[in-house]
This record gives sequence, C-alpha cells and structure tokens, in this order.
Amino acid sequence: MAKVIKDFKIDFSSVPTVGATRAFRVEGDNGAIFSIQVKSPLGTYYDFTTNTFTSTGSGLKNKKIPGSGSFNGSIIFPVMDTGTTPKQYEIYIFAESTYDTVHAEYQEVLYEDNSVNVNLSKGSNSSILRKIIYQPADVTVTLRAGDLNSDNYSSGDFHGFSVASQSFVIGRGASTGKKAFSITVTAGATNAFEIIRQPVASDIYMIDDIKFSDYIRVPNEEVWDGTARSSGKVVDGDFSDGATNITMDDDVGTNPALWAIGDRVTGNAALDAKTGDNAVTITAINVGSNAKVFTLSESIAINNDETLTFTPPHYRRFRIASDSSGHLLKNGSTVLAYLTTYAGSVYAPTDVGIVRGYSENTEYDSIIQNEDGSMDTVSNTVVTFSVPAFDKEGAKPTVVDRDITKQLGVITFDKKLKGDTASGSTFKIITRGTSSIESVKNMKVELTNLEATLTAPTTVTTADVVNNAGIPVADREGAVPNVSTISGIGIDPTAADPFITSAIADGSGFWVVGLLQTIESGTTLTVNNTSRVLTITGEIEFSNVEINATAQTLNFDLSKFIKAY
Repeated sequence: MAKVIKDFKIDFSSVPTVGATRAFRVEGDNGAIFSIQVKSPLGTYYDFTTNTFTSTGSGLKNKKIPGSGSFNGSIIFPVMDTGTTPKQYEIYIFAESTYDTVHAEYQEVLYEDNSVNVNLSKGSNSSILRKIIYQPADVTVTLRAGDLNSDNYSSGDFHGFSVASQSFVIGRGASTGKKAFSITVTAGATNAFEIIRQPVASDIYMIDDIKFSDYIRVPNEEVWDGTARSSGKVVDGDFSDGATNITMDDDVGTNPALWAIGDRVTGNAALDAKTGDNAVTITAINVGSNAKVFTLSESIAINNDETLTFTPPHYRRFRIASDSSGHLLKNGSTVLAYLTTYAGSVYAPTDVGIVRGYSENTEYDSIIQNEDGSMDTVSNTVVTFSVPAFDKEGAKPTVVDRDITKQLGVITFDKKLKGDTASGSTFKIITRGTSSIESVKNMKVELTNLEATLTAPTTVTTADVVNNAGIPVADREGAVPNVSTISGIGIDPTAADPFITSAIADGSGFWVVGLLQTIESGTTLTVNNTSRVLTITGEIEFSNVEINATAQTLNFDLSKFIKAY
C-alpha cells in the first residue's frame, strides 16, 4: 500500500524585505519518501546545505518521514532583490513514486475570483505539490493628524493648520515592535487649539476613494420625498394650453443648478397631482441652447408667472462604478462626499451616510385556537424586501497576490441620497478605529501611551501696567478670549489666573483681562489652556501587515479631542 504525504506546513505570510527564516514540516506516513525544491524570483534554487539560493541548488532529495509522522526543516529567505518582479518563492514538494509514495487526495480551495488558492488547498492529483510565499515591497505608513472638513475645504474649523507627520517603513509579514512617534500640529497665525480630552485609538481613521455609476430603486420606494433642489422659480410665458418645453425667468445655472434632468416638477394642481411613477419630470435642459428652457416628460398646462419647485429623486442604493471598487466597504462604513456643493460663499462637504443593510417588513395579525378552545391574536412580521450593506451581485473580485484589489457590486445606505449627486461622483470611505482598519486593510495597528500636549505661548509686556486691565504685549498669538488665562511675575499668585477677554489676534497689541493688574515692562507672561502648537505623542506597533499597497496614511481625527478657534 502506498505511503502518503499528508500535508506541508509553513508560515505562508509575506516574507519581509529584510528576509526571514521559516520552519516547515512535512507530515505523512512512516517511511514516505519526498523531495523539496524551492525556486526564487531570480530563478535560483535553495541549497539546504549552504542555506543560500544558487543556480546549482538542488534542494532536498529523497528524504524519509520517520515514525513520528513528520519531517522538520527550515528555509532562510534572503533580503529581497528590489529589481525582482514578481516577488514570490515557489516551493515544490515531490512525492517520490519510485518509492511507492503519493500525495494525499486533492482538496481544492478557491479565492473569490475562482482562482486556486494553492496555499490553502491540500494534497495533489499528481506527484507534485506546489506552494507560494510572497515577498512584496515594504509599506510606508504615514502617521499624521487631520480634520476631514479642513483638509478639503476652507470652511473647516481647523482650516490653515499645518502638520509635521511621521512615516514608518514596514516589512509585510513582520511586526515592527513599539515605535515612539511625535506629531506636531500648528494652527494659523490668528488661530489656536484647546485640548478637550486625550486621544484614544478609536480616533484614528483612514480615507479611500469610491465612485458610483448609477442608482437602483428599492421596490415601492418613494423617491420624491427628499429636499427640493430649488423652489419659487417663475415661469416666463403662457403655457396654459399645455406644453412640454417651458421657459423660465432664470437660467438653469451651475453650482448650484436650479433644475436638472430627472427632477420632479411641481407648483400647480395639475403638476402636484402627478405623483410616484407618474410624476412629471425634466427630460432635457438647455433646450435649443437656451439655458432658460427645459422639457417636461409630458404636456402640462402652466400659466405665466406661476412658480415651480424642482425636486431631484433620492435613492439609497448605488452601483459601484467600473473604474472603482467596493472591497474596502463593510457594514457600518462611513461614506462622505467631498464635492463642489455650493453652500453660501464657501464649498462644503456633503453628508452621505452609513453603509447599512436595508429591509422592509409587513406586519399582520392572525388568530390561533388553543388546546382548551380559547382564541388568541398573534402578531406576525414578514420580511418583504431585504438587501445587504454591500451586494456583490455575483461579480467576481480581482485578486492580486492573495489580496482583493477590486470588487464591483451595489452599496446600500442608511438613508436616501440625491440621485444626480451620487451618480458619477467620487466619495470617501472613512475607516475608523484600529479594529476596523485591521479587518478592512489587513493591517494590525496598536496605539499606546497616547498624549496630546500644548506648547504654552510666552510673550513679554512692552510697557508698565499700573492697576489696569489692559496689558501691552509683544505678541498675542495662541490666546483665546474667555478660554485662555495668563500667568507670570506680577500676576496675583493668591488669586486664580485671570482670563483674557479681548479678541483673538496676532502680533503686538493689548490683552484685556478680567482683573486689574500691576506688571513691570519686560515681564514674561505665559498663556495657559490654549496654544497654536499641539503635539501628539505615543507608541505605535504594526503587525500582520498584508495590505496590497505600498503607501498608506493614518490620521488622528483632531475634531474628536481638540477644539479649534
């Protein structure tokens, strides 16, 4: 009876660029004979005698599994040759049929794209068993502090701040151990920070892009219950006999447009009566190159000077664009829109929503008869429609070096979005907290000893102050009225430090405080509670880094623990 090679075990995680030693174990029947050959990305082979890869390396030849049922050995993977592509090692385990040895029966495991996962598959239909170990390039992770609004728009509370970030080069498949970090954030000249609380690991977030192509209507979904695009817009012309092309006083405009293709039009009894699937909508704009004219989906009587309201359809389900991917989405992911949505005099981000499954239920009562003949009413709930947070719709992912890099499908939000805003637009996936980053990014991050500190501003008085609440100083930066206090020689040590009550400003000038002071010229004063300079320190450790990317950015969300002025 043939002896069986039952399994080959080794750590299949990525080998860091600095190399690694990996122990292996061949399991099988007592007396089974096998050989091993390890091929490098350079086409060289591992020599188990010299523990190096050479052009003449021959591997292990005709080794026997002892009575213990396993043969143990190791392979030393060298420092990666940076010019090698692809960076993978192939391990071949041969069952020596000459010595009546075979592999166990083949058990195939597939990736989601239906390609074979050779490392999880077991056994072989031939005398050869193949495994792969990757040695990808290092990942550079940049640690910084940010604010989602201020990083993208002038409207954010932290607008104008600068960050001195810190980067870490991480070998995939290895742990970095704890590394100290220090990140400095500096506010604008007339701005300042106040610490609300100390940072925690859940304040970390990462940002990725995602784009949608079109929307999908949930069955029986009311799409016209969202916010109107515009209202009170005046008709220019008598269309009381019915018309499809309507002229308005206003041009359609941009940023924001007053109406768009697909909008429902309401404003008189005939228009308002058309609801749901029968709603009157705009099918064309800029008709005849006239920005005041649009086309309706049907002829409707509209009088001169009537005012119309334009409402875009709103949907909760959107299909991922073909040039984008949803593989980084998970139930509960936050999606934000950084679009040119005009709000007053500045451009501001659009709130999108949370990725979440959606269902509709029907409730009804039924009557049941008990064994004693009595009757009871029972309430029942039936799920009539249900969709997951992310529906792949049977689409296969793209898998590169074991990692999914692309996945199409349909995303469902916890609320409805304006259809024409979402379609074709690029959004941001926000992944928050170390646990979510690990599950989404295949990268374990641990943060410890986190601390935020302010560099207390100091300045000097430029003249004597005698029993006065006004204090002339050389520089007023970093001080916030009714938040900052000052201390120094001449400030009464028996009373609480006085609050600065004058407006926030930069450069020389006067501080006004809440108590009368007597201070000599040239006295150094220190500002407490606020500062332009914030420093975040702590220790960070990376492990199990299997992310398919060479650069990533981790952000401390300043808005969670810092107040900006």
